[in-house]
This record gives sequence, structure tokens and C-alpha cells, in this order.
Amino acid sequence: MKTKILASLALFVLTNSTMASQGIIKFSGSIIESPCKVSQKNGVFTASCYRKGVIQTKKIFLNKSFETLPFGVGKVLIRNFENVKLVTIQYQ
Repeated sequence: MKTKILASLALFVLTNSTMASQGIIKFSGSIIESPCKVSQKNGVFTASCYRKGVIQTKKIFLNKSFETLPFGVGKVLIRNFENVKLVTIQYQ
């Protein structure tokens, strides 16, 4: 059985930096493992995932349309809407 957690975040692009000023997060399914931690600093997003005693970290580039999370636990879909980026994180 696949458990999916969808998180949608609206990210606004201001000048050369990216910052989330507001957003919507939607969840469906159940959480059976800790989710990955996603952080942002100076317009660069980083996903850190913990599985079986190991932490793996990966940079998420918003100029792409698709990225995978560490350990292959999910994917990041990135869509552009004028000056807004919609980032959807889907766990598998």
C-alpha cells in the first residue's frame, strides 16, 4: 500500500531571492515515518531525510520541474505561474 502525503506550498519570487510569504499545505493518508525536513536559506532549498539511522541531504533546485527526495522516498514537483512557484512534495 502506498501512503501519499501531498504538501503544496506557494512560493513567491521577489527580485533575486525566493521566499514563502504564504501558502497552503494539504495532507492525505497517514504518517508512518518521519517526513523529510525542508529548509530554505538565501533562495536555496534543502531536503534532509532520516531513514534507518542515516541522514541524507539534497539541494532542491527550483529552476527544474522535478526533483527526487533523498533515499527516493518521494518527489518534488515544481510549477511556475508568472512570479509564483508552486512546489508539491509527494511521499511514496
